[in-house]
Amino acid sequence: MSVPPNRVLQFLHDPPSMIMRSPVVFAFHELPSKHASAEDPSPLHERESKYLITDSVPIFFGLLNTKPTVLATFNPSQDGTCMSVEAAAGTRLRTVWTAVENVDGGTVLSEVVEITGFILLMPFIMSTMRESQRQSFETLVTRVKEQPQ
Repeated sequence: MSVPPNRVLQFLHDPPSMIMRSPVVFAFHELPSKHASAEDPSPLHERESKYLITDSVPIFFGLLNTKPTVLATFNPSQDGTCMSVEAAAGTRLRTVWTAVENVDGGTVLSEVVEITGFILLMPFIMSTMRESQRQSFETLVTRVKEQPQ
């Protein structure tokens, strides 16, 4: 993307922005944390923050919505951020975003997602996550490009 890495990292290091880019987020709130502020002078790896996130997920071919609440932990790093999610039925999600400068001064943004969960629920989890992650990634790119310089 034709945006410098520092602008991408600014977005990746802001958990509320990262949360609100998801099309399934219904509500969220931050849990008390020792190091939850971007202004915190502590090293990045010590700025873990936790959020309770309530999603609105369509089920039964969109006829109903369920509103599961998950615990999300954000851990910023020098080149991105890692988000770990604990959901119902033993479902775990770990997403790592990295932003690296390319030869043109823009950014190569990558997202690696690892999902573990109950085998019989995986088709539902994967179908829900696949579209949500695609839309979330596109929203992230759009919002980063729209940020003032």
